[in-house]
Amino acid sequence: SSDLNLQALPAKRLPDELLPVVNQINSLFQQLEQAINNERNFTSDASHELKTPLAGLLTQMQVAQKTEDPAVRNLALQKAQQAVMRMTHMVQQLLILSRVQHDNASISKQTLNLNEALVAVIADMDAVAYAKSIDLELQVPANLAMTANPQLLQILVRNLVDNAIKYSPNGSRVLLQARQVERHILISVDDSGNGVADDDYQRLTQRFYRCIETAASVEGSGLGLSIAQRIMNLHHAQISFSKSELGGLKALLRFPLNNNPINSADLSVNMM
Repeated sequence: SSDLNLQALPAKRLPDELLPVVNQINSLFQQLEQAINNERNFTSDASHELKTPLAGLLTQMQVAQKTEDPAVRNLALQKAQQAVMRMTHMVQQLLILSRVQHDNASISKQTLNLNEALVAVIADMDAVAYAKSIDLELQVPANLAMTANPQLLQILVRNLVDNAIKYSPNGSRVLLQARQVERHILISVDDSGNGVADDDYQRLTQRFYRCIETAASVEGSGLGLSIAQRIMNLHHAQISFSKSELGGLKALLRFPLNNNPINSADLSVNMM
């Protein structure tokens, strides 16, 4: 048959000297199947996310080609340029996703100064906040340290800050905080948006953890959350949502200092 059969080889009634070989082959089969599934999921994410901006780009180019009106042509070219910029951002996200799609991916971690890492996030998001006249504030102890992959940590926090800015009204405030509580590092992002109903915070947390399953089926959403979820898994972190003192939503990330998995029963949304 031409079908790829990765079913485990039977290990019963085998000579003792063959058991290690069969077990090793079965382990390789399992790793190969995981790699194939990861590739399939990545291809699905990529095709889904790029389909809409590509269609928009083609439409605007056709408008620019057919029109005799310079104003219409210039507007179409401007929209085409925006579509290319959106696709560039998506491709960057997809490349990140390809790195972190496997929860057991090997990533380099180092002890980093959290103040410096979060200042870099603020610098990246400053223009986005300025466009909405939002006061983007950082509160973090000067010498707070944690073990993480610097680039992936910044991507994760930047994703949450970008979301907070998006849902906050013009002229409001977004607050990024970090602190150590016992053996955990807590990073929170507060926004000034409308928030959610009191009964919906737990549902929001659950929906965040389900995002990986729905990323490929929800139009225009899921990819950023999918990346965030996988980065959290690689750092044994968890997230929860609660009402912010700024009136909107508080997203709270909790990282164990020793990078061991934490018990979800210990997770508190009111620790910061």
